[in-house]
Amino acid sequence: MNVVHIASVKIGTPIAMGTDAAVGHHGRNALEFELMTKAGMKPELALMTGTAHAAELLGVSDITGSLVSGKSADIIAVSGNPLRDMSATSRPLFVMKEGQIYVEPKR
Repeated sequence: MNVVHIASVKIGTPIAMGTDAAVGHHGRNALEFELMTKAGMKPELALMTGTAHAAELLGVSDITGSLVSGKSADIIAVSGNPLRDMSATSRPLFVMKEGQIYVEPKR
């Protein structure tokens, strides 16, 4: 995030996290969350850029972006609290996209 992005956040410009980082595995795009928070974005807002805010800005909030019955089941579980340590998002324990499990908890 550069100075323009920081100013945009301060004035309330809607921001969606992109996935243009050419990442190949679940969890690697979490670096964007970490960079956002290191640049001063509140953790809860950073997480929303990859969920509800992204869905809203892309015009797909009727099918994804929040955990509501009837919407696409895209969820992750991480060890730790990303509101305290955003790097937790880089270590997913469970990943489900559109109801299909991609990463299962280790037993």
